[in-house]
Amino acid sequence: MKNQTCKVCNQRDKFDFYVANDDWQRILSDRPDLVDRVICLSCFDDIAAKKKLRFDLLGPLYFAGDAMSLSFNLSRGVRCEQKA
Repeated sequence: MKNQTCKVCNQRDKFDFYVANDDWQRILSDRPDLVDRVICLSCFDDIAAKKKLRFDLLGPLYFAGDAMSLSFNLSRGVRCEQKA
């Protein structure tokens, strides 16, 4: 499987993650050029943190590395809280 490239940092996107469409649109509201693009979890989190916004991470979460792949099954959405 070929990894995609994050359109923010241009690094390989090794995590496949899902957020609610409303959260995606809200966090990227000032970046319409990125709404339909691949964004890695790290960059998405950075954008949300700069705007002081939280988002729900919906499962499953996949990691696709060079030597291994992992699947994290979440029983419900995980609330990502802002650090104090």
